[in-house]
Amino acid sequence: ALLDPQPPVFDPARYATRGKVMDGWETRRHSPTGDDWVIVRLGAPGVVRDAVIDTTHFRGNAPTRCALDGCSVDSQPRTDDLRTAEWFPLLSASPVQPDRQNQFAVADGPRVTHVRLTIFPDGGVARLRLHGDVVDDLRVSADRHGSLDLASLRHGGQIVAVSEEFFSPADHLLMVGDARDMHDGWETRRRRDEGHDWVVVRLATTGLVDRLEVHTTHFLGNHP
Repeated sequence: ALLDPQPPVFDPARYATRGKVMDGWETRRHSPTGDDWVIVRLGAPGVVRDAVIDTTHFRGNAPTRCALDGCSVDSQPRTDDLRTAEWFPLLSASPVQPDRQNQFAVADGPRVTHVRLTIFPDGGVARLRLHGDVVDDLRVSADRHGSLDLASLRHGGQIVAVSEEFFSPADHLLMVGDARDMHDGWETRRRRDEGHDWVVVRLATTGLVDRLEVHTTHFLGNHP
């Protein structure tokens, strides 16, 4: 639930054998010794710029503090390997407020592939958001012919300018995978002049474009 792209929800009627079921990650209460942690493999390796520790709906059971550490492991490590990896701090132990989106700036650091969130001493976190710059190893990501999607966010593509984003952000254009619905794309308001809408994409790296795909999936009567 920590990585669910949707905002957390609260169902007042949802209970289980261990009590209230919350939309997030919640650990049991324990003694003052020891703290709880979770390791997240990032969707793409990169440099973390800021973090959001979202405790929405955790009013009386949020942690008191949180910390973030990162490591860089390019292979597919086992859990034991990650526990003994060389971790370095991204965010020192910082106070966390209940029932809110706690946003923290992260000091400039090296490229990371995994992040460890530690909560002190226990409690619940609804969502974890890590924002930053993708720094992918394109030699590994490319196929056997040396090709890859230069515009994809997964590889470091980025929207740098757009004419307008009335209905939805242009960043959706660069997401990985197929669009789930019309909201999961870029849609502009109807124009009543002679102009047109545009978006500028900074590619992941310099390359030779040999194919262009423009998907209008789900746009049945409002495609360009």
